[in-house]
Amino acid sequence: MLSEEQRRQIITALSEGKAIPQELQSLLFHDPAKEFELVYRNKISEEALLANRDGVLPAALQVDRVYAPDGEVELESWKNLIVFGDNLSFLKSVYRNQHPLIKDRIKGRVKLIYIDPPFATGERYDANKGQRAYSARRVGSDFIEFLRRRLVLAREILAEDGVMVVRNAYNYGHYVKIILDEIFSIDRFINEIIINRKRKSMGSLKKYEVAYEYLYVYSRSDRYFFENQLAKKPLSRIKWTSFLSQEERNPRERRVLGLTFLPPAGQHFSLNQAKTEQLLKEHYLRVKHKPSGAIFYYSQSGNDDAFYKTISTKGVNKFKYQDITTQTEVFGVREIREIPRFKTAPVEEFKIEYLTRDEEKITNDWRDIPSYTDTSGYPTENSEQLLARVIRSFTKEGDLIMDFFAGSGTTAVVAEKLNRQWIAVDMGKLAYFTMQKRLLQIYDSKDAQNRNKKFRRKARSFLTCRALSPPPDNRLKLDPQVYRQFVSTVFNITLQPFRWNGIEFDGKLDDSPALIFDDTKSAGQSIDIPYLRDLSKKLQSNSPAAIYIIVPELYLEMDSDSFHSDGITFYFFKIPDQILTQLGAFPSQNGQPNQNRKKNHDFEEAIGFHLNLPPQVKSKIESEGTARRLFIKSFKSRGRHAQKKQVWCGLGALSAVFIDRDYNGRWFTFDLTFFAEELFPFLKTAGKNREEINKRFAELNDSGLQIELGDIPSGKTVGIIYTDIHGNFFREQFTL
Repeated sequence: MLSEEQRRQIITALSEGKAIPQELQSLLFHDPAKEFELVYRNKISEEALLANRDGVLPAALQVDRVYAPDGEVELESWKNLIVFGDNLSFLKSVYRNQHPLIKDRIKGRVKLIYIDPPFATGERYDANKGQRAYSARRVGSDFIEFLRRRLVLAREILAEDGVMVVRNAYNYGHYVKIILDEIFSIDRFINEIIINRKRKSMGSLKKYEVAYEYLYVYSRSDRYFFENQLAKKPLSRIKWTSFLSQEERNPRERRVLGLTFLPPAGQHFSLNQAKTEQLLKEHYLRVKHKPSGAIFYYSQSGNDDAFYKTISTKGVNKFKYQDITTQTEVFGVREIREIPRFKTAPVEEFKIEYLTRDEEKITNDWRDIPSYTDTSGYPTENSEQLLARVIRSFTKEGDLIMDFFAGSGTTAVVAEKLNRQWIAVDMGKLAYFTMQKRLLQIYDSKDAQNRNKKFRRKARSFLTCRALSPPPDNRLKLDPQVYRQFVSTVFNITLQPFRWNGIEFDGKLDDSPALIFDDTKSAGQSIDIPYLRDLSKKLQSNSPAAIYIIVPELYLEMDSDSFHSDGITFYFFKIPDQILTQLGAFPSQNGQPNQNRKKNHDFEEAIGFHLNLPPQVKSKIESEGTARRLFIKSFKSRGRHAQKKQVWCGLGALSAVFIDRDYNGRWFTFDLTFFAEELFPFLKTAGKNREEINKRFAELNDSGLQIELGDIPSGKTVGIIYTDIHGNFFREQFTL
C-alpha cells in the first residue's frame, strides 16, 4: 500500500507532467503475474532497467592488451576476455549486443554465470600488502538493488540452458535468495549448496558461531546440463562387504583365486565373472579365511617383496589396505592352494570380500573442500577446488562461462584449465592486474584435475579490454571548484594558477606544471598529438621538463600515459566518466564539495579501487647494436600504502613490467612479462628478512634496474606497461 508521502509524490509528478519516480513505479504498477516480490525503496522495474532509464548506459569496449602465445594476433575469432570496468555497464553492452567485439558472441551463449559479490558486511577488504582490493560497505536496500539489477541482466544474457550460481553468506543471503526467486522464478531453483567459510565468526554469548556460506543455484529453463560429481569417502566409511544380491541367477558360481564359490540359496553374486577377475586384479576383491583371519589378494608374481610394497603403499590406493596391520596374516597369490597351509582347507572356510569404491556422489554439502585459498594475495580468493566442482557440474568442455565479480580471477583460471571459454569482469585495478598475473603464470600452477601435479600448459589467447561508461544524457555539469578540489586531493596537486610563456596552468605536481581539464575546458578540445605539439612549440623557450595533464578519459586520444615532444614529457592522468558522473551528482555547498559524497558507495568504489594513479617512472632503452636493454632509473608509486614500510617504497612497489617488442599503436601484446619475483630474486632467498630486503631495494633505488629485451630491429616501437602493487599502471613507448 502506498504511503501518504508516496501518493503526494506521484500526484505532483503527474500534475507537473513529469515521470513518476523510478522507485515508485514498481509499487504503482505491480505485476500481477508475480506470486511475490521483495519491496524496498529505490527499486526500479525490469523494464526501466533494460531501457537504461536507471541512468547507466551500455559500455563502449576498448581493446587494451592481447595475450597470444601462438603469435597470432587477430580479433575475428573468439578470445577469452578480461574486462576492466563497471559490470553493470558491461552487462548492458552484452544485452544490447551491438559492439563488434562481442556482437553475437556472448548474449544467449553463456552456459554458466558464477559470481561472488560483496557480502554487505560494511567493511573494506585489503590485499596482503595493504592494497585496496574491494569494498563491501554497500548495505541494506542499496546492496539488494545493486545486486538485483545485475542479476536481471545476467538472466537476459544466459543461454536458454544456462545456469546462475551466486555465492553469499548469512547476513543478506535470505534477501538474495528472494530476489533470485523473483528474477528466475522459484521453479528454476536447483540447489542451495553449503560451503565452508574462510574463518568462523567470532560469535557472541547470545548466538552461535557461523561456519558456513552458501551457493544459490538457478537455471533459466529446465534444459540445463548437470553432471553428478564424485568425492573421496572418509576412510572410516570404506568397508569390506559381500557382493551378494537378492534372487538367484545363473551361472551361480564364481571362480576366485582358484576356488569355486556358490552364493547362499535365493541370492546371486552381483558381479559377473569377467568383472570379478578385473576387480581381483585391482584389489577391490579379496578372499578371507574365516577361522584364521588370513587375507588373500591377487598377485601375478606371488608372495614377493613387490606385493608387500604394494599393500604398504601410502599413495592413492592406501584405502584398500587400511585394515592391514603388523598382526595381519596376508598373502599375495594367483591361487590360494599355492600356500601349503591352505591346500586342503574346505572352500566353506573362505569368504569373498568386496570393497566399495572410495568415491561417492556428493550431496549439497560441499564442506569436504576449501572454499577460500590464499595463493594470489587477493582477499577472499575463491578456491580452485570449489570452482572446478561448480564448472564440472553445470558445463561441458568448450562452454562459455562468465564471472562479473571476478576478483582474483579464480573462475577464469579454472575455466582455462578445464578447457572452457570464459569472461571475467571487475572494476578493481588490483583485480585487473591479479587476473592477468594468474593467467600468465598458469603454466606452473596446480592442475585442476590432479592437485598433486602442475598444469604445465600456457593459457590460450585472451584479450583485456576497458569498459568505458559513456556519460548519461542527464548528467549534471560539474561544479569547476568541486572538480578542481577533487583532482588536487586525489593527485596531490598544489592549486596555484600561474602563467608560463603565455600558457595558463592550474597548479603544480612534483614541482612541474599541471593542466586540469574539466567539462567546460575540454568542450570541443581533445587531447591528441597535434594539440600537444602545438603546446610544446609555445613553450619551447625555457620549457619545463614535464607537464601533467589531468583530463576526462573520453577527451584523451592517446594510448600511452605519456608523450615526448620538443624536450617536454607530457604525463596524463585520466578521470573515468563513472567518477565524473558520481562527482556531478553532488553540487557544492558554498563552493566546497558536498560531504554527502563520502557516503556514496559508487563514488567510493570508483575512487578507491578503479581510478588509476599512474606511477612515476624514469626510464630509457639502451642499445648495443640491435640488442636492447630497459633501464629503470627510478620508480615511485602514487598509491596509498596501508603498511608504511620501506620495502614498498621506490622499486619495492614495482609489481610487474610488461613488454610489447613491436607495439602497433592499437593494442598492447604480451611479448615479455616480468613479475616481482623475477625482477627481484632476492625476495625469495631473503624470505622474511625485512632488513635484508630493505637493504637490497635501497641499493637498487640508487643504481636502477636493468631488464634485457633481446634483439629488436631499429624502427620498431616498444610498448611498456609498469604496474605497482596496487594495480596502478603507467604506459610508455619508445621508437628505436
